[in-house]
Amino acid sequence: MDGLVITASPNYRYFTGYDTQFWERPARPWFLVIPARGETIAVVPEIGEPVVATYAVGSIRTWPAPRPQDEGVSLLSSTLSELPRRFGRIGF
Repeated sequence: MDGLVITASPNYRYFTGYDTQFWERPARPWFLVIPARGETIAVVPEIGEPVVATYAVGSIRTWPAPRPQDEGVSLLSSTLSELPRRFGRIGF
């Protein structure tokens, strides 16, 4: 694999050390992009940015939530498309 996208709370906690009560009510997805090379990228709702910034992530991208028509999926897609071309096989 060239990279991994993490969405589940135990995996997110494992890779970042970030543990929160947001996982108790998963109304919004939280993504962590882990490329084979380079820094991780957190793709989270705006409300999570201040806390995620204190954990082990390279950069953070946010969307204004709630936004029922698109809860971060287009931001995740654009994040993945901006990665180097060698980034072709992505695991979820």
